[in-house]
Amino acid sequence: MDEAIVGTYNNQAEAEMWAEVLRRAGIQCRVARVSVEVAAVGFDAWVPHELRVRAEDAARAAEFVPPPD
Repeated sequence: MDEAIVGTYNNQAEAEMWAEVLRRAGIQCRVARVSVEVAAVGFDAWVPHELRVRAEDAARAAEFVPPPD
């Protein structure tokens, strides 16, 4: 599946909030850490996370999430 990044957020909680907005709109998505270097359990929630959707849903998803800074 080809994915598109529709947002990058400061932490997992913020990314999950926007993921829920997309899910309620019927857009499948997932949240992923920007970096895989975080190995300590519990700390990965406090690093930047991306919000990813299927490439074909990217334009529609952009209508629901704020534009990048």
